[in-house]
Amino acid sequence: MQIMAIIGMKHIKYFIYIILCFSLTGCYIPERFAFGIDIDKEGRYLIRYQGTLIASALAQKLNNGEITEQEIKEKELPIYKRDLAKIGNIERLNYIGNGRFDVSLRYIQNIQNGKYAFFRPNNKFFSLTKQSDDSIIIRGHRLPQKYQSQLDGYNVAFEAIIQLTTNATITKHNADKIQQKNGNKILLWYMQSFFEDPPIAIIRLKT
Repeated sequence: MQIMAIIGMKHIKYFIYIILCFSLTGCYIPERFAFGIDIDKEGRYLIRYQGTLIASALAQKLNNGEITEQEIKEKELPIYKRDLAKIGNIERLNYIGNGRFDVSLRYIQNIQNGKYAFFRPNNKFFSLTKQSDDSIIIRGHRLPQKYQSQLDGYNVAFEAIIQLTTNATITKHNADKIQQKNGNKILLWYMQSFFEDPPIAIIRLKT
């Protein structure tokens, strides 16, 4: 199976799934981005995130006048670079102002190791979970509605597309579109609000 190439940002709609986290760097809030998962029938997977991330702690400090943009560049950027490196391999990381980073991250692993949460368990945006019958549940995680007021203060504008590429058997999905290419099935989601049903797909590994 060819490891994924994330498609462009054409026909993109609004999307966000995240839970509050409690680290020094705060939550990461996806903003304008492309997110892709490639997983083959042996359980090997590649995750890639390309786009804007809001660092909630920085955005809050800026809103409160507790920090300047220059201080972020001089003092905070190394902290966030180290933190994001724990999530995946950093291919691109630029601070672009207003508590936002332009980021390209990728992570490669095998789901035989159990389960995986992206960004991390206490800041869950997407997760992969292996079941006892060798099926894999791949799902997004919805932003609780009570946190919308917090996001309003960050002037967030979401634009995203989600792509899942696999040569495994798909037993369930709620994708907006499905394509076939080079023996792989490609599921695509175009989200239209913060709070609609999150993406979900269930695939069956080779047994």
